[in-house]
Amino acid sequence: MNLRSKELFGIIFLLAIINFPFQAKLQHNHTSKLKTSLNAYSFNASLMKGEMNLDDLLEYCAANQFDGVDITAYYFPGYPEVPSDKYLYHIKQKAFLLGLEISGTGVRNDFSDPDSAVRKASVELVKNWIIAAEKLGAPVIRIFSGTADVIDIPREKVVDYMVADLKECVEFGKSHGVVVGIQNHHDFLKTADETIEIINRVNSDWFGLILDIGSFRNDA
Repeated sequence: MNLRSKELFGIIFLLAIINFPFQAKLQHNHTSKLKTSLNAYSFNASLMKGEMNLDDLLEYCAANQFDGVDITAYYFPGYPEVPSDKYLYHIKQKAFLLGLEISGTGVRNDFSDPDSAVRKASVELVKNWIIAAEKLGAPVIRIFSGTADVIDIPREKVVDYMVADLKECVEFGKSHGVVVGIQNHHDFLKTADETIEIINRVNSDWFGLILDIGSFRNDA
């Protein structure tokens, strides 16, 4: 199966967890090895239409010598519900037998919504998929900030309740050995400064940034 040109960014979009604060210099006492991981979004249309399934995706990654695969949760059958352990372990075993690491997964959530019930549902979604990530052996779960219309709410208030929800998810991730990574996606987080504020406010070694350079835009 050939990749569509507009989906190629999924290959290039190598997820990186970045530790903060920015002021600290990175010190490496070992040699790092850059690894390649294909994001399932590279086959978004095919996966959503049922022309391709996760087994096909794993086989493609192995045949093209990727080190790993990032299987976004909404490509699993039944999303947003978590599949059965039988299915999760099937994917985990197949990836292992093909020599692939499952580098991460991710969900759609909204922590910008002023409705606390909506945010609570998002927290539960993230927690459910943290457990799934743990079972898959995925070290990272990708989440978003949110897309709610909050133009009539002071930004500081939105940041306050967003940080509270993020901290709850991060503590849960810590207890299951899964890092929570927020992706800036030109949603509530549009600039580097806005993203840095969230990272610094959460302030946890179990929270990081999945950097999406293309989503830092200047609309002026």
